Amino acid sequence: MCGKGTYEGNVSDARSFEIALPAIRERLLQLQGSLNDLTIVYDKGNVSKANQQRVDESKLHYVTGLTVASQKQLVQTANSQMTTITFDDGEAVQAYRTQRTIWGKQRTAVVLVSERLRDGQIRGVLQHVASVKKWLSRLAGTLKRGKQRRSREV
Repeated sequence: MCGKGTYEGNVSDARSFEIALPAIRERLLQLQGSLNDLTIVYDKGNVSKANQQRVDESKLHYVTGLTVASQKQLVQTANSQMTTITFDDGEAVQAYRTQRTIWGKQRTAVVLVSERLRDGQIRGVLQHVASVKKWLSRLAGTLKRGKQRRSREV
């Protein structure tokens, strides 16, 4: 880690998390005196079996996301057992909650489907498609003109 609360950009999130976790735990203890009422939240970019074992050993309460690819059986089971949950803001999602062994430890797992998240993901994919179409159109124009030199950017 470089400085306070920062890390080098050429280090993967999972590696940075591994390095930062002991410092985070220590800082929380300094601020709070106890870890009992604290929960850390980290995304699937920080998750690995080794990192999850580190979190388990740290005695921190946590919430994290796992990839669908790593939990195919859980998702398959959840798909047929979803129930509708409505949040205070009125958003309704399909969700499934269970206890199961994941990476050698009994854990609470929640699978949810958010239409708002799905819509955002679809918009992101469509933006990438539009960008690629624009790039291909420029490339087609260059090729149509023949053996002209083109910049390395294309």
